[in-house]
Amino acid sequence: MKTNIGKKRNILSVSISITCIVFIISFLSILWSLFIGPQSILLLPLVIITVIMLYEGYIRYSNTYYIRKIKDDEWEKLLAKKLVHYTNYISDKNYKGFLQTGMIQLNGTSKAKSNYVMKFRDKQRPYVWFHTENPFNQGEPELQSFLFSHMFESKPRKYKVIIEPADLNREKVYIRPNNGNVIYSGDLNVKARIDTSFNWYNDKLYLNTIIWPSIVSSISITTYLSASHQALGILMDKAAARKK
Repeated sequence: MKTNIGKKRNILSVSISITCIVFIISFLSILWSLFIGPQSILLLPLVIITVIMLYEGYIRYSNTYYIRKIKDDEWEKLLAKKLVHYTNYISDKNYKGFLQTGMIQLNGTSKAKSNYVMKFRDKQRPYVWFHTENPFNQGEPELQSFLFSHMFESKPRKYKVIIEPADLNREKVYIRPNNGNVIYSGDLNVKARIDTSFNWYNDKLYLNTIIWPSIVSSISITTYLSASHQALGILMDKAAARKK
């Protein structure tokens, strides 16, 4: 199971989501036909797109979707935890330097597809993403946060980097409001602990983190908003690649 756990989770999640989406579309189509009229069914996609756009306007106003600067009370709570980052991208030179000094260079990702919760002007700036530590399991990330980011990856990443928030420049620290991920703006040279052997949570499916979230995500406007931003990010990345 360990070898294909990510694939199995993906198949299960996609199957549940597709089933729910088909049901929702069918249900909305029936309601539309009953109350508006079947002759105007082609207007339904336009209505859905309009709702998504209005919702984006709302979350921009309420500051609950895009990353934002960390607040004073959030920073104080964060200082009591460690931050966890998983990566495959540490060069041999940087790793040798880490073994000598205890400092590691972490390069931020500037791919718009990955930075989909950033505002448009910020999507292609570099960011380093972190999970917050589980307060009941030192050195381990919050499970929900980990599975949200890595649930479909069967193969563990090469390095697990653990740092202290106090070693960061607070002015460059952001938070993702809807799941608590911590984001550092720019590349980062920081004191760290690096593990090359660690738990990748690929011992089981973790059905409780797949079934219900898959159902909820299929009916959540945020899911479709995120998908639209990721699609935009792919186009932005392709355009940037052509310019190089």
